[in-house]
Amino acid sequence: MKAMLTFVLVISIASALPPRTPMPRVSEDITAVKKAMAELTKAELRYDAKAVDRLLDENFIYVGNDGSLISRIDFIRLTDRSRNPLDLLEITDVDVRTIGDTAIATALIHEKGLIDGRPYEF
Repeated sequence: MKAMLTFVLVISIASALPPRTPMPRVSEDITAVKKAMAELTKAELRYDAKAVDRLLDENFIYVGNDGSLISRIDFIRLTDRSRNPLDLLEITDVDVRTIGDTAIATALIHEKGLIDGRPYEF
């Protein structure tokens, strides 16, 4: 039996939150972040690098299940069917917390595919 690893994915999405307001609209902010995460997943499954690029903040850093860091540019490069064909990409148990104009999203990710011809699953 393969063990599934969980990890925290912190996504900084440029357009997910409205400009700073005196009283944050927490419910609307959470909905916007969850919608942006769903759009990001759909863009990855369509291998739409332009959409992934548009959704990610310039300071985005991906933290892998092994603790490795992937830059925004390298993450976008993974949106390539020939380099990283996906068999599965599911994001569940999304939890969003807001503090002021910052949102932290955590989720459980199950991904399976190939990277540069090597199979992986986490």
